[in-house]
Amino acid sequence: MVKKATFAQLLGIGTGDPQLQFLGEAGYAWLSLGDPAAAIMVFEGLTFLAPNAAVGFLGWAEALVAQQKLKDAEEKIRAALRCENTDRQTLAYCYFMLGRTLIGLGKAQPAQAAYETACELDAAGPGAVLAKADLAIMSDNMKRLTARTAFSNSSNRQATNCGIAR
Repeated sequence: MVKKATFAQLLGIGTGDPQLQFLGEAGYAWLSLGDPAAAIMVFEGLTFLAPNAAVGFLGWAEALVAQQKLKDAEEKIRAALRCENTDRQTLAYCYFMLGRTLIGLGKAQPAQAAYETACELDAAGPGAVLAKADLAIMSDNMKRLTARTAFSNSSNRQATNCGIAR
C-alpha cells in the first residue's frame, strides 16, 4: 500500500524543515500575543501541511484551551498523540496537556493517569516537570479535601451529640 503524500511533501518540505518550524513559531507568537483565533488558523494550516507532526495539533489544542474550548482541545491533543514519529519529549508534553485539559473537564482520575504517563515518558523533560507539579497540587488538594471532610464529619457528630440539628 502506497502512503498518500502530504501537501508539504508535495512541496518538497519535510516535517523538520525550517518553513514548518517557522509556521509553528508564528502560531505560538499569536498565542502569546493573546490572539488564540489567529493562532488556530496558523496551527490548522500547519496540520494541513504536516498531518503527521504533533506540534500542529498540540498548538491548536493550546489555543483552544486559551478559548476555554476544552472538549475540542482534548480531541486535538489525542490527534497529536496519534501522530507518527513523535519524540518522547513532545509525547510527554502532549500527555501533560491532556492532563491539564482533563482537569478542566473535571476528570481527575484520567488526568492523573495522563500526568503519570508524561513522567514515565520523559522524567526530566518539561512535560514531566509540569506534570509532577500538577500531581503535587492534586495530592495537596486531596489531603485538604480529606481533612475538611473529616472535620466536617466530626463537627456534624458533635452537633448531633449536643442536640443541635444541622
